[in-house]
Amino acid sequence: MNSLKIICAKENEILFNKAKDYLLEKEQSYCALMNRILKKDKSVYVITKNTNTVQGVFSYNSGHSFTAYIKSFTKEIKSQLKEFIKENFIFCITGEEEQVLEIEKIIYEAKKITAQDIREMHLMEFLTFDENYKPPLTFYRCSINDEEEIFPLQCAYSLQEVIPEWKEQNLALERMNTEKILRNEIVFGVREDNKIVSKVNTNAITENYFQIGGIFTLEDYRGKGYARELVKYFSYYARTQNKKIVLYVRRKNESALKAYLKAGYSIKSNYRIVYYKD
Repeated sequence: MNSLKIICAKENEILFNKAKDYLLEKEQSYCALMNRILKKDKSVYVITKNTNTVQGVFSYNSGHSFTAYIKSFTKEIKSQLKEFIKENFIFCITGEEEQVLEIEKIIYEAKKITAQDIREMHLMEFLTFDENYKPPLTFYRCSINDEEEIFPLQCAYSLQEVIPEWKEQNLALERMNTEKILRNEIVFGVREDNKIVSKVNTNAITENYFQIGGIFTLEDYRGKGYARELVKYFSYYARTQNKKIVLYVRRKNESALKAYLKAGYSIKSNYRIVYYKD
């Protein structure tokens, strides 16, 4: 019998199709991971005993971010993941709450460290369509030509929602990320006073879903419902592209949660993001 192995999918491209089939039932919760599989990204790993049987799939990228979906954490799988984690630093874990909690246990067993920053999230999906919906605002489709306007919003979003408090913001990296988003993702914004004051973008696109994020409004323009209307408009736009749409929101962010519920989103499951110090 072949022993269980963790294989980088790029070493056997057949595994990308196997990984896609394995993850399909959880595409809604793992759009970013599915997106990497569809792009045949080198960060994708498959847990397998042979190339015909997938028992888990995860991504581990250059930013040391780890996202996994494993149907059953068997003793053998835990052992293999423990060895992988011993050899690789993990800065961040994202995924469904139960999955991340299992990975946290394995990391503790491997390195005797615990997460220093924990974000408890809701996965929400847009489900409430109004056939008579008319956008109350004019929304602007952003392009690479809008980089200088989007850059400060992206920096502020990252500082507020992404970067752990102990980690300094890298403006050069933020610039690269802003350019990458504008070139590869779908970005909509609201213009006021001759500038973009609120924005939202996809951060993963799969065959069936848009996952949106990066939702941010400049402080002086809050309270006008821009973020709520942006995510609602994006949902109707997704429908024209034959896509469903999901987003994540912090469970303790009551104002954002209320806005998204009002916009037509419903809570589907719990999600968890944790960060480790170097």
